[in-house]
Amino acid sequence: MPPTAFLDRLRQIVGANHVLTDGDLIAWEQDWRRRERGKALAVVRPPARRRWRAWFAPAPKNA
Repeated sequence: MPPTAFLDRLRQIVGANHVLTDGDLIAWEQDWRRRERGKALAVVRPPARRRWRAWFAPAPKNA
């Protein structure tokens, strides 16, 4: 799945306001020990517990 399709799917599940892709994502690009850094494609913050179930549901076999 291309990154844009993946981000679109996340936006469908949790809402566009909860998928951060622009701006400063540095706070989420470092591990808790502050030893490793990476580049975040996005930060996803689900608005409610019920949305987590949809997010972690198995993907269809043809996805």
